[in-house]
Amino acid sequence: MRPNGRCHLEPLALARIVDNPLLSAALTDRDVQHCFRGIKQYGLLSPLVLHRSDGEHYTVLAGACELQALRKMKIKQTDAVVVAGINDNQAHQLSLHLLSLRSTKDSLTEAFLVQKLLKDPHLSQADVALMVGRSVSWVSKRALLVERLDPTVQALVMDKVLPARTAQEIAKLPLKFQHSFAVKVISESMPKSAVEHLVAAYNRGDTTAAVKRHILESPKQALPYCAAKKAGSKPEQSLGSSRLAKEKQLYSYIRLLFKVTNDLEALWAEMTIPEHVRDSFGKALERLCRLQKLESILAPGQALNESYVDPQGFAPGQKKGDRYAN
Repeated sequence: MRPNGRCHLEPLALARIVDNPLLSAALTDRDVQHCFRGIKQYGLLSPLVLHRSDGEHYTVLAGACELQALRKMKIKQTDAVVVAGINDNQAHQLSLHLLSLRSTKDSLTEAFLVQKLLKDPHLSQADVALMVGRSVSWVSKRALLVERLDPTVQALVMDKVLPARTAQEIAKLPLKFQHSFAVKVISESMPKSAVEHLVAAYNRGDTTAAVKRHILESPKQALPYCAAKKAGSKPEQSLGSSRLAKEKQLYSYIRLLFKVTNDLEALWAEMTIPEHVRDSFGKALERLCRLQKLESILAPGQALNESYVDPQGFAPGQKKGDRYAN
């Protein structure tokens, strides 16, 4: 094959290929046997990657296990990718990247490694494809995946703050929203499956602007609705899930209120209410009294009519002081 950039495919006798002790040291007989069976059944799927160590011999950069398996099969010659024009230090770096790239099963991790390889101005996408036994299209898609991800989110992945698979889902959101959304995902400890539901809901054609905004601003609260409204879900399933989410939210608020009032009572027993917070304390007590009065005038199981609800505790359209709870 005609040389392409730094790399070219060349038929070589195994006798001219030298083991790389850095790669072969960790290999076990089981590894070699597993590789042996794979080559025997499917052939050599990923070619050896070599660089010339002297005039006659080549050192392995990737494929140490495959080389031992080929020797065990008494193969005399194989096609190998030869990387030209690199020194020993560059060879070690390239070997490390290729080792990582061949062992990972995560698309975004692959994309980061491909990006590192492509930073070498002498390596083209065709070179990288040849070295890892993939198509140019595969390399191109991995490179594009990194380009679609906000650099600040990439940094979160590199720092191991955000899982790579989760970031891969976040990459499907518009670039300008990715960082703030990622921060919320991290702070709320949301798993990849939850993020997948949210992103899928955001990108659906029938999702309204209000729902999209809710997904970006409050992903955890939006999740029950988004998970239920996935493709093929029935409306009643969505409504049921939404009601269940609200019941859980109500229960959480009640528990929180119970804890806060207990803590406040314990704190109050240790100190007097400072003058500068007395007004706020009084208003908080008024709100609690209002809830108690509303509960007393409603029949068991009766929902609170929307006309009672107002951010300030007053009925809409009424004068201040004319409270429903009075």
